[in-house]
Amino acid sequence: MTPVKIWISGISFICLLIWLQGCGEDYINEPPFEVKKDTVFLDVDDWYYFSQQPNKMGGLSVYPFSYQIFETAFDGFLVNAESKIYSIGIDETLDNKAVFLDVNKMPGDTLHKFSAFRYHLLIDVKRDEKTQGTIYYVLRRSKIGVKRLRERSIWVISPEMGILGVANYNIGYTDGQVTLDIIGDPDYFKEPELIRKIKYYDHDVTWLVDRDRHIIYEFNKHKALLSSRDFKAQEDLYEYKFDKANTLGLIDFRIKMENNMIKLVAGDSCFFFTESLELQRSASCPDEY
Repeated sequence: MTPVKIWISGISFICLLIWLQGCGEDYINEPPFEVKKDTVFLDVDDWYYFSQQPNKMGGLSVYPFSYQIFETAFDGFLVNAESKIYSIGIDETLDNKAVFLDVNKMPGDTLHKFSAFRYHLLIDVKRDEKTQGTIYYVLRRSKIGVKRLRERSIWVISPEMGILGVANYNIGYTDGQVTLDIIGDPDYFKEPELIRKIKYYDHDVTWLVDRDRHIIYEFNKHKALLSSRDFKAQEDLYEYKFDKANTLGLIDFRIKMENNMIKLVAGDSCFFFTESLELQRSASCPDEY
């Protein structure tokens, strides 16, 4: 064997040895949700089931887990790792596992991105006096297409106590108001700061519709763009581009008509435009919200 082949073989052996010693995932043959042993009814129609009696999947303990919550359903297993809880569908393998919860993630981190249209995002972590532990707020969002939403919900999860509550939410396109449809313990959704976090991570667009002139005005904070469109003629009209650094962090924003001008309220600032979206002036307006 040549020196080069010996060197390559040595590197390969070292890599294999490191992998065998645990560079991959370290699973734990103990259940998450350690106090749950049966079906938990969040209300009459919405429930989840968890069993501490494991099944075996490739020598690994996997724990039966299923739910019917709002319009979503799941049947499969949970798998415990050092910092993560994974979910696996009933007909899937470990290769198809999805992160259900990761206690090492920080607010704003993605837990799992199934596709460009579907993702789970951690938006808050806090100490909970009821469970005497840490609870995690997970935003779950999925679309059927570019604009149609399938799921828009917040799940409150305790690694020991299971799912504590779930809320479907909606954000008004014209006023930015958040409405919640809650199952489980409503106390986990009463803090106003939760509404602000939902809007920070998932309030992207606001509209103003002028039905008399068949014009829709749209502001998109991620595109940093105010635009107008003739929806009857299906024709784009005008646009004004902002600096993204000034719009990405916005929580409150909406468009109004005022004195024949287009007024964009963005946080504590107001911007006044002509109908052709030429900026005329801007001002501080902290009392708009």
